[in-house]
Amino acid sequence: MWRDTIAGLGSAATLADPVTEEDLRRADECLGQPLPAALRSLLLETDGVTDKYGVSLIWELDRIVADNLTFRRHPEFARLYMPFDPLLFFADAGNGD
Repeated sequence: MWRDTIAGLGSAATLADPVTEEDLRRADECLGQPLPAALRSLLLETDGVTDKYGVSLIWELDRIVADNLTFRRHPEFARLYMPFDPLLFFADAGNGD
């Protein structure tokens, strides 16, 4: 489903090999929360999507886990921003920001 949807956008996106259910289970454990169903479904078809310039439109699972844990654990972020625990980052904007 996701591969067809992405291909139908006419973009020059690159799709990675999919993750496994075991990979998703480990990610859920590391993050302390389950990934949303739609994101799980996407990752089971492709472990990330990059555009023709190499920009990660959808991050690979390892980056999703690593970046979210960094945001949640970084002491400076805790003082500067709201808590990141209820949030889940999984993509770049694709516009260079």
